[in-house]
Amino acid sequence: MEFEEFETPIGKHKVKIKKWLTGGDRRDLNLFLFKDVNLTLNPANPEAAGIGEQQIPGEKLIQLNDLTIEKVVVEVDGSPEDILKRILEMDARDYDFVLDKCNRVSGQREFAEKKR
Repeated sequence: MEFEEFETPIGKHKVKIKKWLTGGDRRDLNLFLFKDVNLTLNPANPEAAGIGEQQIPGEKLIQLNDLTIEKVVVEVDGSPEDILKRILEMDARDYDFVLDKCNRVSGQREFAEKKR
């Protein structure tokens, strides 16, 4: 596994994250995100299969952010303990910075940008 380390801009926290996710990590994130989503399957025309317009509750997206942080962040200030709690207690600008880095690793950032 490869890692990246960076410092948050405001609180100067040292954060260590994975550079990439395993297939299992990606599967867990997708399972959470698409758990209640209905897919349209058309065996006669496989290209037409996909996800129709869906509404995802905002609370679920917040929970997805938490799960993404848990899957991507390895250490905060040299410790693997209570990572999510410690990131949630950071200055909001540091939280946003860490979440953006995590979303780039997880691919969730691209998903969010496609949905806009």
